[in-house]
Amino acid sequence: MIDNKNPECVFLNPGEIAFGEAPLTIATLLGSCVSATLWHPEKKIGGMCHILLPEKPGSEHDTKVASGAVYYFIRAMRKYNTIAPDYEVRLYGGGNMFPHIKRSAKMDVGNRNILMMRQILMQTGFRLRKGLDEVGGNDYRRLTLDVSTGKVILKSTTVMQNENLMKGINNV
Repeated sequence: MIDNKNPECVFLNPGEIAFGEAPLTIATLLGSCVSATLWHPEKKIGGMCHILLPEKPGSEHDTKVASGAVYYFIRAMRKYNTIAPDYEVRLYGGGNMFPHIKRSAKMDVGNRNILMMRQILMQTGFRLRKGLDEVGGNDYRRLTLDVSTGKVILKSTTVMQNENLMKGINNV
């Protein structure tokens, strides 16, 4: 976990989380995993998580799951004397990385990650900005949050584009 007061550009691996003040840039790469970005427009503080799974028993402090990541954010916000409704929150990721394979809803990890993260954020007082989420689909996403401005840079590649690219590389 990164609580950044003297930041650089931080790259999050699965299960990691970062929270801090400007100037701070946080980036990650998502498939079926989900990231929530939080930004406080007046104080120029914020963070990002990279969850792998929607839930697992006894996971309140495990940032690999939605509840653990949200509770980490709440603890970090207390250090800055802020509360959940003060933040702009967006969700990213939750893509279906194997669209050609039929699976049950229980096996759709991306969609379950999205639903659980939304549920826990709302239960803990965060307000999601309607229409600004970039979730689901069959996309890989590269995501960067600039805590100075709250701006999110998002680059997407579909699973099919990525498979075609890999075929081209393997045929060289």
